[in-house]
Amino acid sequence: MKYDYGLNFNENDSLYKITQRIKPNSTVLEFGPAAGRLTSFLSNEYNCKVYIVEIDQEGFDKAIKFAENGLCANIEDIDISTLFASIGKTSDSL
Repeated sequence: MKYDYGLNFNENDSLYKITQRIKPNSTVLEFGPAAGRLTSFLSNEYNCKVYIVEIDQEGFDKAIKFAENGLCANIEDIDISTLFASIGKTSDSL
């Protein structure tokens, strides 16, 4: 898989910069998680609830293991404002 590699935690890495802006125990909606390297980190190290949208089935199948829930779809084909509207309110199901 093209984007299946580990996190590189140095100050110039874009994913490292993202992790520095996310608070532990947050709820995160991640677009394009690929194989789930950031998803896994946020779930396991920051105790976040992570929801994903990934277009590639192979990547989705890997990343969903670390997510609360997710959708394998092209974001241009879905209405994310309604799809994820209930997260954090009453239910964590899609």
